[in-house]
Amino acid sequence: MASKTRTPSAVFPREAAEQQGRRAGVISRTIVMVLDAAAVVILGAVLYLVIATIRLMRAPRRFTWPQVAWGEAVVVLGVLCVIYLTVS
Repeated sequence: MASKTRTPSAVFPREAAEQQGRRAGVISRTIVMVLDAAAVVILGAVLYLVIATIRLMRAPRRFTWPQVAWGEAVVVLGVLCVIYLTVS
């Protein structure tokens, strides 16, 4: 005889059951969009600091902060955005 495994009928709290299946509103979508954009900008800043740290470790006496052109920054942030949204 095959044993049947019981799965819980709800994996979310009862209070949230009423909200399931409803579309997100404009405000909640805007908040999430701003949080995603902030995460991408923070990732870009961390990447910049990592590159600067590597340059500092390689040649501490000749260290200068990396100069980034706007076009390069837009491309790098765009790539980070695609990677971030793909992973999340």
